Amino acid sequence: MVVRHRKRHLKPKLVVFCDRSVSTQHVMTFMLLMIYSLHDQLSRTRSFAFIDRLYDMTMYFAESRPEEAIERVMREIRPTRSYSTDLGSALGQFVRDHLSAVDHRTTVIVLGDARNNENDPNLEAFEQICRRARRVVWFATEERWKWGVYDPGSLSSDIYRYAPMCDALHEVTNLRQLADAIDRLFVR
Repeated sequence: MVVRHRKRHLKPKLVVFCDRSVSTQHVMTFMLLMIYSLHDQLSRTRSFAFIDRLYDMTMYFAESRPEEAIERVMREIRPTRSYSTDLGSALGQFVRDHLSAVDHRTTVIVLGDARNNENDPNLEAFEQICRRARRVVWFATEERWKWGVYDPGSLSSDIYRYAPMCDALHEVTNLRQLADAIDRLFVR
């Protein structure tokens, strides 16, 4: 008798943080379409939106067709005022309530411009997530020349404070850049 062990392939997991603030409104639909597509491709995908707090969007994508899920996200998760983005607070809430969703098989994607409106970026919480994850990728939703620049309309960008903890940082302001970033997502 020959004993053979079948090699198990562990499927990757994905956690997505999506900035739902006014400053990312111009790219929101294609970001949500991308998230919807990823839900179908991977064994486990958890999706979160943030403005000044964290919203779990996972069920939106599990229960509905793309157009319905996106319409629901756009209708139910809305900024209450200008300059309300607080990623640091959302990261803290994630670490407190959902950190177990991240492990050595998890790729974490952050979709946003890292404009935190002078709020604490909570680098400690981001670092905790990064330590647990297989990899962390940031899809920046504004042009590279704006990264780290003070903008009176949306205040300072903290992207260069998060960047050293990321495995990759991609400019994603159009569909071509998004497709390129997704192509490189699981290639190591």
